[in-house]
Amino acid sequence: MASTSHVRWSAKFRATPTSKSAAHTLPHGDRIVLPQSALEAIMAAPRVEENPYSTHDALSLPFPLTFRLENKANGRVVYSGVLEFAGEEEKIGLTPYLEGGLGIDSALEETEIVVTATQIPKGTYIRLRPLEAGYNPEDWQPILERELRKHFTTLTKGTRLHIRGVGGNEYKFLLDKLEPQGEAVCVVDTDVEVDIEALDEEQARETLRIIAEKAKDRPTGNSAGGEMNVWKDVEGHIAPDSYIDYELLSWDRQQPLTIELFNFGDEDGLDLFAIPSSTRYRVAPRQDQHCWGDFSSKSQGHKSLTIRPTDHAIEGAEKLLVSVYSYNKISASGKAAEPKPQPFSLRARVGQAARADDTLTNDTQGPDDHKRCANCGQWVPKASFFLHESFCVRNNTTCPDCHRVFKKGSDELASHWHCVHGNACDLYPDNYGNTQLGHERHRIAYHSQHACASCDFSTHDLPELARHRSTHCPGRLILCRFCHLEVTQGGDGIETPEMKLTGLTPHELEDGSRTTRCDICDRILRLREVEAHMTSHRLSRASQPTPPSCRNVNCGRTLYGVGPRGAHLAQPPSASDSQGLELGLCNTCFAPLYSSVYDPEGKAMRRRIERRYLLQLNTGCGKSWCANEWCKTHRANAGLEPLGASIKVALPLVKPLVESVADRDSAMFFCVDETSALGKIVADELAKEGRYDIGWCIAASEATKGDFSRAREWLELWANAKA
Repeated sequence: MASTSHVRWSAKFRATPTSKSAAHTLPHGDRIVLPQSALEAIMAAPRVEENPYSTHDALSLPFPLTFRLENKANGRVVYSGVLEFAGEEEKIGLTPYLEGGLGIDSALEETEIVVTATQIPKGTYIRLRPLEAGYNPEDWQPILERELRKHFTTLTKGTRLHIRGVGGNEYKFLLDKLEPQGEAVCVVDTDVEVDIEALDEEQARETLRIIAEKAKDRPTGNSAGGEMNVWKDVEGHIAPDSYIDYELLSWDRQQPLTIELFNFGDEDGLDLFAIPSSTRYRVAPRQDQHCWGDFSSKSQGHKSLTIRPTDHAIEGAEKLLVSVYSYNKISASGKAAEPKPQPFSLRARVGQAARADDTLTNDTQGPDDHKRCANCGQWVPKASFFLHESFCVRNNTTCPDCHRVFKKGSDELASHWHCVHGNACDLYPDNYGNTQLGHERHRIAYHSQHACASCDFSTHDLPELARHRSTHCPGRLILCRFCHLEVTQGGDGIETPEMKLTGLTPHELEDGSRTTRCDICDRILRLREVEAHMTSHRLSRASQPTPPSCRNVNCGRTLYGVGPRGAHLAQPPSASDSQGLELGLCNTCFAPLYSSVYDPEGKAMRRRIERRYLLQLNTGCGKSWCANEWCKTHRANAGLEPLGASIKVALPLVKPLVESVADRDSAMFFCVDETSALGKIVADELAKEGRYDIGWCIAASEATKGDFSRAREWLELWANAKA
């Protein structure tokens, strides 16, 4: 019977409001900071044992260590855990949550708090009531699991919880019901059922209204977005300064994938972004967060992204998220133009996109009857060259930098631009264009300061910011493979050697340090080591030979027996077992044949085997479960003709069986006990499924004592399946 130890300890401490002390550095939650002397006093305090006959260690403390805090000024009570014993003497460090529960007056310099060690029951149910309308995260469970596990030891009835969600959101709740009923419950090492109910009907209606508005909250003129596929183009229209999101669920992942955006009017009006949806990427693609993007300004109404199957980001992707973004068009006056939806077409197809040649001049040798115009670079028939040249020089001009031809005095020529930063932009494919919007977009993307919203990283390059936010940014959202919660990856933005070797994020390295027990070998492992450990088990299992089974065809046991960790394949060291092993019989089947008489040639053994066969054929074993074809009882139960009505008749039938005793490949036919008979039936049924050899099936049946479902599980853990 388990024993619970209660500590008898109480002390008074002074609490300073967080606004007037360094206590505001404490994380939110319910864990206090006490001085070191408090720990010494708690260790020396007397214990109260629920079980007076227990052998409880007097130096150990209850887990978790919980306290009852009482504000002497107003009598309010709240319960807490402990963060550390490293505070100032005679003072207590409180979190804002605890201050609110205790009703500490910020106008007072100090408040006296009575701290009493106490044990509270494990919680099974809590009810939360939102203090504001409109809360609607995608899933409450990961948010509550993450916050309660990380920051809370206890929950006190009537307190206000501030739960931090994804993206900096904060949710405020009133805790108004607990089970087991009482003042507080412990939320460590327990499963808690949570109900979230509105404070009243009015708040519920307001929440539904806000959720409905958000569901249809998209700019006027925008298409709905949704699913796309590789067989059909998507037509849509998009309002300025907005996104439309699409999902590509399936494609041939062994081939390059091309996403194309085309048939849009404004040359520089739209951008195209994509990001996979996986455990490493949990957001929709945006300008400052994507894996693939096209910012080019000289797109001529066509943009494309090529995603290769070797790209690291696409590994393990559930689907591909694609977003189209529309810029605010700038009018001739320099102001944003009147919002007008812009049509576009979107296509996903397998294979590389055809690339247009950006060079408008042709440097190759033309036909013999053609001549190249020095003004526009075109090859013109010699017969009409004079007319072309006269017209071209009079009406056209060529940009000296990009050699593009424009009509003199045209708006296109007037708006044509090249980046003034010179060599700084030579690496970018869109360092020139033909529209004022394209020039402004280029300036914003490559020559404006961009700061990460989650850390102190900043850059002048928007694609560089997107790479940062989708790779090493501490604020990048991931789905942790250990706690299965959506969390930020953490860290300091620098990839360490351990991260490169393991492929884990800083949060997963920390969370994966928790330990668990291997179900197969009972070894204590860190969570992040489990995958490699299970791989070693699989490799070890694949190298194991099939356990030899008993030579008796009616027996459901292996030759050497099965232990708790798989089949024992080594021969037993006992010399008394060697006779049975030489015959190929398990200990149970060999036991009736055992004799201590010296028999180097095996003649006495063959006589005992012959005698046993004759007894089976003439008198039988008398067991209702017998399935031995060389037993009178089974043949009578099955309605078969007896093999030998007398010793004289049976002896010639038995003689070939006795002569084949020395041949280990020949079968033997002895009656067995009920457990062995049942095990053989189960093993035969498992073998019919075709996944495992009969030797493994017999071992599984023996290890599980004929339990069919458990035998299947045993095979999955220990057996080497057929190739």
